Amino acid sequence: MKSHELVRTARILPHEETPREDQRRFQAFYQLHRDPLLRILYRIAGDWSLAEDAVHHAFTALYEKRRDYDLSQPIKSLLLTIALNYLRLQHRARAKASPPAGREQEPGRDRQTRIEEMVRELPPEERVIVVLYFYDHASYQEIAEILKIPLGTVKWKMHETIRKLRPRLEALSDDV
Repeated sequence: MKSHELVRTARILPHEETPREDQRRFQAFYQLHRDPLLRILYRIAGDWSLAEDAVHHAFTALYEKRRDYDLSQPIKSLLLTIALNYLRLQHRARAKASPPAGREQEPGRDRQTRIEEMVRELPPEERVIVVLYFYDHASYQEIAEILKIPLGTVKWKMHETIRKLRPRLEALSDDV
């Protein structure tokens, strides 16, 4: 049974705090979670500016509704969900605005850079799973909860993505 309402479990910030204390606590919360979230979103978006926008959007949305959000999932998952929704909207808007530009292959690039480019070239729904699993070390269950898709779908998409990437990764190993 799915419920579209928030489950009431715990408040992010208590109602009785003063505005100054409220801001101070949220600032500390922001400092704690900003950099890890930014690194994950950069690997998903492939663009620092867009990743920063998504981070700021997530924290702004969370702060504006800090009295309304009740946690039924870890706060990291909530922030990721808000930020990923923002990235999806931006991706659609950019796709409509301009066609994708082709990338030239440079022979002198290091292995890590080439792997990151392969990940960036994946479709968004595959890239987010790969980034969360390999770079953020999220479990399949956590990824399913963040993306709000079945666990089996996460496993299947990961399997298919690895199957598609394997020949390119093996070729990369031969080149190095």
